[in-house]
Formats: sequence, C-alpha cells, structure tokens
Amino acid sequence: MKKFIWPCILILSQAVAAPKINKVKDSLSNYQNKLNKMEAELNQIDKELSQYNMDFLEDQGKLKDVEAQLRSKREILGETASEISGKFHLAKKAYLNYLMESQDSENADKIFHQKIYHTILKQKLSDLKAAQKQSKDILAAINSYESKIKNFREEEDSIYQYIIDLENKKKVIGQNYIDTMEKRNALQVELDKLLAKEKARKKIRVAEKRSKNGRGEFSLPLKGFKSLKKGKKGITISYSGTQPILAPAAGRVVYVGELASYGQVVMIDHGNDIKSVLLGDMQVKSKKGQAVKLNQILGYTVTDDEIAKSLYFEVRKKNKVEDTAKWISPSYQTRLL
Repeated sequence: MKKFIWPCILILSQAVAAPKINKVKDSLSNYQNKLNKMEAELNQIDKELSQYNMDFLEDQGKLKDVEAQLRSKREILGETASEISGKFHLAKKAYLNYLMESQDSENADKIFHQKIYHTILKQKLSDLKAAQKQSKDILAAINSYESKIKNFREEEDSIYQYIIDLENKKKVIGQNYIDTMEKRNALQVELDKLLAKEKARKKIRVAEKRSKNGRGEFSLPLKGFKSLKKGKKGITISYSGTQPILAPAAGRVVYVGELASYGQVVMIDHGNDIKSVLLGDMQVKSKKGQAVKLNQILGYTVTDDEIAKSLYFEVRKKNKVEDTAKWISPSYQTRLL
C-alpha cells in the first residue's frame, strides 16, 4: 500500500508544482513588462527634461539680452529728453528776445534781428521735431522690449512649471519602478525555489527510474585508484599506498568480517533491496549496524610493496550480483578497462 501511495503523492505534487511555476513565470514576465514600460517612460522624461532645461537656459539668455537693450534704450531716452528740454529752453529764450525786439521801435536793425530770430526759431523747431520723432521711436522700442520681456517671463514660468511637473512625474514613476523591482525580485526568489524543488523531484524520479531499471549512481570506494577493471559482475580497483575506503552510497553496514584468503568484507544495505559489497585487504573502522553517509570513511587499505593490491566492489539487488559498471557514476564508466 505504501508503494502505491508514494508514487501517487509524487504525481500529485508534480501536477500542483507545474501550474504554480507557470503562474509565477507569468507574473514575473508581467512585472518585467511593467518595468520595461516604466524605463521607457523615465528615459522619455529625462529626454524632455534635458530639452526643456536647455530651452529654459536659452530663454534666460535672451531675456538678459532684451533687458540690457531695454536699459540702453531708456538711457538714450533719458539723454534725448534732456536734449529736447535744453533745446526747448533755447527756443523759448530766442522767442522772448524776438518779442522784446519787436517791441523796440527805435531799433534800426529790427528787421534784420527778426530774420535772425526767425531762422533760429525755425532751426530749433526742426531740431525739436527730430528729437520728438527719435523719442517716439525709442518709446516704441521700449514698449516692444517690455512686451518681449513679458512674453519671455511667461514662457519661462510655463517651462519652469512643466519642468516641475516632469520632475514630480519622474519621482512617482521612479518609486513605482522600485516597488515593482522589489516585487519582481521576490517573485524571482520564489521561482528559483520552485525550480530547485522541481529539479530535486526530477532527480528523485530519475533515481527511482534507474533503481527500477537496475541503474544507479554509486560513487567509487577509492578515489586515488590506479585503474578500474570490469569483471563479469563486479569491478576490481587497483591502488597503491594507504588510502581511505569510502562508502559508495548512504546506507547501513550489515556485515563486517573476513572471507578466507580474500581479506576483509564490508556489506552495506542501501535500501530497496540494494546492497554493496567491498572485498580486499583493509583495516575496517566501521561496525555492523552503523549508519553511513556517502563518502564516509569505512576503513583503510593495507599496502604491500612487493604485491599489487586491489579492492573488489560489487552491487547486489535482491541478493543477486548486478552489472556494477552500470551502477557507478558515468564519469567513472569511461575509465573502465
């Protein structure tokens, strides 16, 4: 019954995990699309801000030029007004002299003086008219400059307000971008965990499949071996020097003893009716009933300089010797002789 329940639970967990992974992936893709959109908006805002800041600085430069021209025109107008006033006083003085001369009947040069004053007054009048025209032109220019200044200031205020609006918009989008980034990162972490679990489930399924088909991934009990020789069933591992003998997989030691002239024997039960057997000259440090982990030291090899030494390793399933070469890791299979 337990053998039936476990596959059902595994299948059910797979059926639940796949939609959840897809859902997280869809949400992650949705958040990424939002981030891409916000990045495009932020880039566009930065582009507009750059342009409007340039326009703002350009308008400020133009405004300074117009203000300088306005000051110059006002100075000229002031000088012109002073000139008109002086000419007006001179004309008035000439006119008074003319009146006085016209009242003096004894003056023999009356007619001559009248002509002189008439000429002077005519010239003064002409100068006044020219000065008045110049003043009007200057006033018109002043009014034009003042109008330009007003327009520049209004445009400046409008650009400045738009810059503020863009900065505020950028701030809001930037905060949303950070929040979305945090949510996306959290989803990525969740997805990584789900994928890791799914990967672990796949490994379990592969291991179970291999176990059913007579396959596995046992490690070798010796790491510093000289060569690997495949026998009819087991594997002979040649070595030199004293080396640690390692558990080929996790399990429990079920037998420790001596086999005639072959040396010491260690048998480990790995579950699911699978056992491993190690045979050779070795000093066994583990004991019967001891639980061992993968690559845990079981003992040490015994060396003899005059005799080549080797360790025999085989895998059994339901007490029948398997083709051990099919149970070891693929990285070792290529080195079998």
